[in-house]
Amino acid sequence: MRNILIWICILGLLGISETSQAALQTGGERPADYLLFGVGGREVAMGQSGIADPSGLAAAFLNPALITSVRTLQVDGQYDFLSLNRQLGYFAIGNHIHRSSISFGLSAIYFSAGNDLEYRLGPSYNPISTFGDTEMTFLLSLGTQVLPNWTMGVNLKYFFQSIFNVGGWGGGIDFGTQWKVAALTRVAAVVQDAFSILQFPGSSSGIFPPTYQVGISQQIPDWNLIGDGDLVWSSDLQFQPRVGVEWKPWPELALRGGYGNSGVTGGFGILLQGSTTSEAFDYTLFPDAIEPGNMLYQINLSLKFL
Repeated sequence: MRNILIWICILGLLGISETSQAALQTGGERPADYLLFGVGGREVAMGQSGIADPSGLAAAFLNPALITSVRTLQVDGQYDFLSLNRQLGYFAIGNHIHRSSISFGLSAIYFSAGNDLEYRLGPSYNPISTFGDTEMTFLLSLGTQVLPNWTMGVNLKYFFQSIFNVGGWGGGIDFGTQWKVAALTRVAAVVQDAFSILQFPGSSSGIFPPTYQVGISQQIPDWNLIGDGDLVWSSDLQFQPRVGVEWKPWPELALRGGYGNSGVTGGFGILLQGSTTSEAFDYTLFPDAIEPGNMLYQINLSLKFL
């Protein structure tokens, strides 16, 4: 099984290749592209890899089949400290439906490009006016265990955007599945935005390009290590490998690193467990795509009832 981790590392080297760098330059045209920031302290720190890693509530954003790992009440909150007056927040709650094989999660993602965007009719130092931008995505994640080693799930999405006093609405859907192929090895496949659309009145429809993903997650208990590797493709971002590693030198501390669509990422988690609850604080660093060389950071708090 350790050979699988070696292949995940090789995938990471491919991710730093010119092919992946070229793909990063072709993005930014899709609706609600703020979703490319990702959610979840653990997930973002590991390069947004982990579609096969059932790590908790936020993992359902990557693969709705992973919501099946939520067996008790969980709450998750996140805030990203972005540049240029941008804001990004995330909140989610999930649980398992009693006496059924279904788990669910409700998530909200808020983004603003700022309330001081400038409106001009031509080259000018003085804008005619300023305006604000508000964008939100709501997700309902549903997942079930079909067979002992096979889970499936779906994300139902609602999109909203208000910019310059104009509102747009839309919806979408993700499909995901995961297989436990060995005691410590899982594989997964996801179609993200299989059909998603964000439309403004009087304008042409903004259809999201579907994103196709396959991934593998490998645990190595002797090293207290987990490695994730995903292959991602969409028509606008092209081919993107994503990899991540989590190492726990102590049960209360998790060190993480990865490579994804934003570049090299990293962070740590502080994990505390009591008799009835467990809490986690995650701190994550990731590159700023707008200002090269600038690093952004994110904090995440989660609560799980045992």
